[in-house]
Amino acid sequence: MNKLEYISNLKNVKVILGNGFDLFCGLHTKYSDYFCKNIEKYCFVKKEYKKFKNFVRIGYFNIDERMLSLNIWDIFFSLNSDDNVEKCCYKWCDIEKLILSSLTPYSIIETDEQQIRVLPLISKINWNVINENLISNKRGDNDDDIFVIRILKEKMDSEHISVNDFYGYLLNQLKEFERDFGEFIYNQMHNRFLEKVNNSSSFPYSFYITNALKTLSMLSDINNIVSVDTFNYSQIESEKIKEVLKNING
Repeated sequence: MNKLEYISNLKNVKVILGNGFDLFCGLHTKYSDYFCKNIEKYCFVKKEYKKFKNFVRIGYFNIDERMLSLNIWDIFFSLNSDDNVEKCCYKWCDIEKLILSSLTPYSIIETDEQQIRVLPLISKINWNVINENLISNKRGDNDDDIFVIRILKEKMDSEHISVNDFYGYLLNQLKEFERDFGEFIYNQMHNRFLEKVNNSSSFPYSFYITNALKTLSMLSDINNIVSVDTFNYSQIESEKIKEVLKNING
């Protein structure tokens, strides 16, 4: 029995899907794709940060109201990106490491060799430091912290969020960020994504479904699949798969 015959004869198969599956099936779901889609937003943050650094020296800076409408994680990722945001090449695993490092106390990062290996990307923003400054009503010790603290204070005040609920607020903002990414995927699958990403390609929904079913059949006999657990935001709307498909992202 060759490999393909062996695979097709497997019974009670559980398939677990990650982003590589969607990429293989034609969706453009890398972080860099999402970043490019939001390029104007990130360029705006960079521009405001540059203005801030010029004015903060003299103790005066007004936050543009448009900044307050942005998700705090958009601001976080923008500050952690290269100065040329159009060349951002972060992968999702890089983003997860950045988030992890932003929540890891500096004392642990500096002294724990294992943490240093786990966190090759160290965030410019550390939420523990930000939280301490918010609670003690301090402005921060460096430009990045001062900028973020100033925005956070105005955002949280406008939304009536207490500093004691800071980490809950961060989590809710992250959930909103993920929902926006889910809409980014949805719009690709339903052929509504018309931005200039990857040579202005459009992504017909039927094309994805065809590729997804073809790829699953390469992994196993579809009739023998008892569970499809997906970390992706995409949905395989097929009668053959619908009953066994379970979304486990987030």
